[in-house]
Amino acid sequence: MDYISEKRNIFSQAAELLLQMFFPLSTYCLCCGKPVDSTRSYSICDHCIRHITWGNICIDLEAESRHLGRQARLDSAVACVRYGLYERRLIFDLKYDGRTYVARALGHIMADRLAAGNMGDTGACTRPGVSAGPNLYSGGRPPGHYGGFDYIVPVPVHRDKEKARGFNQAEKMARHLSRRIGVPVLPRAIIRSRNTAAQRSLSAEDRYFNLEGAFSINDRERSRIAGSRILLLDDVYTTGATAHQCGGVLKDAGAARVDFIAFATGNDFASGFFAVRD
Repeated sequence: MDYISEKRNIFSQAAELLLQMFFPLSTYCLCCGKPVDSTRSYSICDHCIRHITWGNICIDLEAESRHLGRQARLDSAVACVRYGLYERRLIFDLKYDGRTYVARALGHIMADRLAAGNMGDTGACTRPGVSAGPNLYSGGRPPGHYGGFDYIVPVPVHRDKEKARGFNQAEKMARHLSRRIGVPVLPRAIIRSRNTAAQRSLSAEDRYFNLEGAFSINDRERSRIAGSRILLLDDVYTTGATAHQCGGVLKDAGAARVDFIAFATGNDFASGFFAVRD
């Protein structure tokens, strides 16, 4: 198994290098469109970098669970940035304007968030009674070593929405994250079997119940999910309704652990934001 893992990691890293060589990120800022050079992180200019609220962000699932009066179905949840004007621009450019190259930058940002520490480094990240999460870089192994998680599972969109959009943005980000950390993606592990009403106008409680029964496990992937450590991935964690519903079906299918990562969060129980620079 270790040999297979090492080979998979080598191929993932090679694919990432080739992608960077032949399809480098834009020479323009992904947020504002100003020219940037290759030294700019994630192809984002200095101005926009300063206006994005970064962080080693964790969601306090225990506090969230008590407040909402529902059981947490995730073992931990983290994010990379606060959901604001600049962060929303990146997400909207990807989701609604079809700028799929943005997914590569977001996937790389997620990889760096994972490299910052365990999913369970702080109490806010991991629920009480749950052991600390997988560490991709433990034991002196280099970044990108295959370990910690068994699979990355992107949150699905309904097939009608995916057909209209042409892609699932979470899957796009997951594949770029996969190339960075060497963990395989199960893009169809969860099926969104019901096209639900838009979540944005609903309360936290209504969002959760709006999604009840909307997700199911793909029977073809049950054997892989059972006993596995899953990294569930989406673009935004707002109230957590989608993430917890997906986490629930993964746990019901026998997943040993489900950790969650989002690019951005506006959740009230998120902490770990870095101080805003002048």
